[in-house]
Amino acid sequence: MDNIAINIFWKSFSDLSPAELYAILQLRARIFIVEQNCAYLDLDNTDLKAQHLLAYTSEPEKLIGTARIYNSQNETLVHFGRLCIDNSLRGKSYGALLMNAILEKIKIHHSQKPISISAQYYLKSFYESFNFVASGNVYDEDGIPHIHMGRD
Repeated sequence: MDNIAINIFWKSFSDLSPAELYAILQLRARIFIVEQNCAYLDLDNTDLKAQHLLAYTSEPEKLIGTARIYNSQNETLVHFGRLCIDNSLRGKSYGALLMNAILEKIKIHHSQKPISISAQYYLKSFYESFNFVASGNVYDEDGIPHIHMGRD
């Protein structure tokens, strides 16, 4: 990892400032829509009920990563998604840093619930390194191969 200090914050949707929300949506659009060339509806109402991870560099302050955690509709599972890192910082262990922050947050606030994710298939081994197990077949989600993964 480079010597870039990363500050991680968690906020509910109602606690996000307009500038923070804009930065989250801008980063997600840059990665999931533009970079991955995938037209999909990012604004799916899930943000309204999620806890949002915001990862900032300190000098200069810039949002470099984000994710969201939320309960399933029947509240028996916890999900996370929209995990992304600015492309200029990939391959430098920042993804692992954010995953550890996500798992710690889930451990503290959702410790009795299994975790379920819809993972982009090319990241399967990344999630397996955090003890996630794939289940079912690879499926298409918005033109990108995905697989269900879970962890107790």
